[in-house]
Formats: sequence, C-alpha cells, structure tokens
Amino acid sequence: MKNEGKKIMVNFNSIRTKMIISLLIVLAIVITSYYLITNLYISDILRKDVESKNAQTLDYIHVILHSNIDSAQETLERFANDKYLISAALTGNPEDINMTSYMFTMVAQTKKFMPSLSYQNFSCVTKIAAQSTLSSVGRSYSSRDYCIGVTSTKAPYLSSMYIGATLGIPFLGLTVPVTVNNTMIGYVLGSLDMDFMRNYFVEAQSTRSYIILLDRYNNIFLDTRNVTTAVVNANESINAGVRLVSQELKVSDNGFFETGGYFIEYSKFDEDITAILFQPTEDAFYVINNVQIIQLYILTIFILLLSTIISLIISSITGRINKITNIVEDLSKGELDIEIDPKLKASKDEVGRLANAFERTIVSLKLAMKKTGNKILEEKKEGE
Repeated sequence: MKNEGKKIMVNFNSIRTKMIISLLIVLAIVITSYYLITNLYISDILRKDVESKNAQTLDYIHVILHSNIDSAQETLERFANDKYLISAALTGNPEDINMTSYMFTMVAQTKKFMPSLSYQNFSCVTKIAAQSTLSSVGRSYSSRDYCIGVTSTKAPYLSSMYIGATLGIPFLGLTVPVTVNNTMIGYVLGSLDMDFMRNYFVEAQSTRSYIILLDRYNNIFLDTRNVTTAVVNANESINAGVRLVSQELKVSDNGFFETGGYFIEYSKFDEDITAILFQPTEDAFYVINNVQIIQLYILTIFILLLSTIISLIISSITGRINKITNIVEDLSKGELDIEIDPKLKASKDEVGRLANAFERTIVSLKLAMKKTGNKILEEKKEGE
C-alpha cells in the first residue's frame, strides 16, 4: 500500500508540474503578443500623430508668414499705382515726394509688421550687380539677386522678396515694380519685421522646440530662440540638421528625420522659404514614452491578475489532489470508513478516475476484511 501511495503522489506531482509549465508557456505567449501589438502598432500610431502635429505647426507658420506677406504686398501694389509716387519718380516734384514720404510714414506707423517703405529707381539693380564686392558672397547671382534695400544694405532677392539684416536682426523685404506705359521705372520696397512674426512662431512651437527659416540658398535667416546668426552657425547639431534638410530638399519639399538628439520636420513653402522645426527626440516622443510606461503598469497588473487566477486554478486542483492524498493516508492507517466526495467521483479527469478507483479499492478491502473476519469466526467455532 505504501508503495502504491508513493506512486500516486508522483503522478500528482507530475500533473501539477505539467499544469504550471503549460500556464507559464501561455503567459509567455500572451506577454510577447502584447508587446508586439502595442509597441509596433500603438507606437506607430502615436509617432504618426507627432509627425502630423508638427506638420500642422509648419502649416501654421506658412499661413502666418504669407498672410503678412500678402497684406504687405497689397500695400506695395497700391503704392506702385499711386499717382503721387509715379509723379515723384518721373518729375521729382517736391510736393509729390513729400506726399509719398508722408504716406510711407503713415503705413509704417499703422502696420507694425511693416516698419519701412521706400522707392528705388531701376538703375539700382544694374549698379549694385556690377559691384565687385558682391563676389565675396561666393554664389552666382543675376541682375535680380541684389539691390540696395530700405536699410541701405545689399539684400538677396527671394523671387519678389529679398532678405537682409540690420544689426543682426533679419527682416523680409518685398518689391513691387512700378511701371509707366508698360515700362518699368523702379521698385516700391517694403520690409517685414521678422521679430514681429517671430512671436507668432514662438507661440506655435512647443516647449524646448524651435523653428528655423532658410532662404533659397538654404542659409539661416531666422531662429525663434532669438539668437544671433553667429550663435546659430556655431551650433554643430543645428548645422548638421540644416545640411541634412538641404540634402532632403533635393528629393522632397517636406519630410522628417531624427539626428543629433532632435526630431526634425521641414517644409518648403515656395521656391524661396523653408521652415524647419527642431524638437528634442525625448520631447517629441514623450507621449510614446508615457504610453510605454503605462504599458508596463498595465502589464504588471495583468501579470498579477493572471497569477492570481492561475493560483486559484492550481489551488482548486491541488485541493482535490489533497483530498485524494487524505484518502491514501487514511488507507495507509487502516481506515476503511472513508467517504469520498461525490464531486471527485463525478469528475471526468484523472482525479475523478482515481477517486472512483479508490472507492472500488475501499469496497474490495471491506469485503476482504469481512471475509477474513467470517473465516476467523468459523475457525473459532470449529476449535470450540
């Protein structure tokens, strides 16, 4: 009996071990599937959301920039057709010059983003283009590339616009041709205060991110951190990003990439202006990082719940096994008045079969004991 009891216990332990291993395999599969789904699918969705929001920021910059440009352009076009300005340009009439100057001053006072206006005759372009000092720029230029601007500094054109700097502060300039009888006699020039627009750009960007605008030569002329061009050019991570953008612009007018700890998204608005949004990678994907932390919390809770469920399942099974063990122990002590739980006998698994087998064994033992007792009584009677 003791040997049989030991064999039974070994079988029980085998069942328990197989069960635990099976549940651990299932748990490992569930955890692996969870990470594959969340990290590959959800993270991809959140990353696209970051890219979309940054693209919206660049679109907003485009709208702000060109709404101011369009407003200034309309003003310059009105001046280009103004009779006083045309008369002043053709005749040099002092009264017309004074009237034009007065109108320029009024516009500069009322339109804060347009601090100055002026008129230049056509000879400005050809004279400045002929100056040898322009060769120091190191780029090819045409008769449209340079002209004396409103601040008396040379400024490269951007199609109908040009960019210059006064004391290191960039401004955007617009030009509108003045024509008489289909002949161009000069330009109306106006400047846009980039510091004025910088405030709008700063509001659009998120904390620790910043925006850089490039001219058509991919030179930096605006940085929302309000630093000088020299400081910007000394920052290698920024220059590396700008160089990569310059290369990418040969392929696409907009895009994004990661480099030097920054997530960079860029968009070329037209042939002349490119906006670049620099955002620290950890900030750009802050939401993704938070989601991954939340995933860990959820996973921890999931493991605890699953462990509890597994524990309850194993406890329910080991409880049944303990009942069988108690039966074996009672039998080993010679106890035959044992009642087996009907639920154990009704079970269709190994435990149920064992319970029924023990019941038959107990019945057989009781019959054997009864026969043995009867035989002893008979022998006693014969001896008397």
